[in-house]
Amino acid sequence: MAQINANKISSKLMEKLKRFLKDNLVVGIIFFGPVFGTVYVLIIIFRFLDGILSGIYDQILGVHIPGLGFISLVFLILITGVFARTYLANFAIQIFENVILRIPVAKSIYSTLKNITEVMQSSNGRLGKPTAIKLSNGYIPGIELSTDRDYSVFLLPSTPNPTTGFILIIPRKHVLQLDNVSMDDFMKFMVSVGIYSKPLVQSLRNLESSEEKREDKLS
Repeated sequence: MAQINANKISSKLMEKLKRFLKDNLVVGIIFFGPVFGTVYVLIIIFRFLDGILSGIYDQILGVHIPGLGFISLVFLILITGVFARTYLANFAIQIFENVILRIPVAKSIYSTLKNITEVMQSSNGRLGKPTAIKLSNGYIPGIELSTDRDYSVFLLPSTPNPTTGFILIIPRKHVLQLDNVSMDDFMKFMVSVGIYSKPLVQSLRNLESSEEKREDKLS
């Protein structure tokens, strides 16, 4: 009898221990997961950028100094930015374009990259703005890359990796502007697979409310 009671107590203790470990491990992962993930990605980016120029310093100095290549790359980009504002830089770019645009494959690559940078510099330096396509029974969120009088170029990102997706050309009348929704809010919505959706949902509610008031006035 005593042996049976001891087994029951041991079993209950094991169940409590398993529940304790399970609950706290999940909470710990939720708490530290984003932190470790962010640090890990930043380390990868840092090592990649640092490795671009660190090989040159390693050969000259004979020793690897972490961060020296990264600092040099940032300094080089800053100097390039200052030089790019001068008349001499514009003249040099024109000569380069005249040469590169005569080479078939290089022409396509250069034109594509130049168009991408021009789009990124438009709309106050932002890559488009968060919008939504209205359906009969819902909405499709996306990014309006560019627009003219009649049509909009619409990016429909995938989730949780918003760097891929589909490009749509649709009539402007079907595109809704999401007020008070920043690009940061939109990217959080995509990366979180819709979990972070409050700003977008609230903006759509405001649009529906405004539409209902407008219809009431007309009626």
